[in-house]
Amino acid sequence: MSIQTRTQLQASALTITNETTAGANTAARVGGLFDDLADTATLNRERGFGSLSVSGNTNFTPTSNQSVKLTIAMDEGILSTYNFSINKSTCVITYTGIAGAALKVSANLTFAGGNNREFEWYIAKNGSTIASSKAGITMSHDNGHSIYFETYVTAAVNDEFTIYVKSIDSAQAITIQSLNFTAVTL
Repeated sequence: MSIQTRTQLQASALTITNETTAGANTAARVGGLFDDLADTATLNRERGFGSLSVSGNTNFTPTSNQSVKLTIAMDEGILSTYNFSINKSTCVITYTGIAGAALKVSANLTFAGGNNREFEWYIAKNGSTIASSKAGITMSHDNGHSIYFETYVTAAVNDEFTIYVKSIDSAQAITIQSLNFTAVTL
């Protein structure tokens, strides 16, 4: 059927409610109202969640002074049945909804690298880093450091979200100890 405004849906419901004579409310009319409601309403099927994770030490070597896509093998996290697909081998969460939507995309990770090294972490949409997601850290020791970064974006169907890292003045390997990468419709 079609997407309706709340006023249009209420008018249809009132018409059906007021038609009390036998046979006045046909299956097509009542069924049509339910089709319009389903097309219009925000249903649980339209909400989605996709995540990837790393639960053990994984090494990655960033490029010095250049933002590069994090390319490590990840584990499948939680995936709702609607609106997202995940690719654990390429660290990509793809929005697959039927229309554009507002999303929150975030990452929470613990990683280790050399003392005094500086890093910038980003969420990227279709290969372009999102400046508002930037989280920077200068390592104060060579043990694990935790960092969280997020962004709120409007996604189009098939937009891909990834993580990028920039190592300032060093191309030495880092060890990612844990990582949770998520996208959720708002």
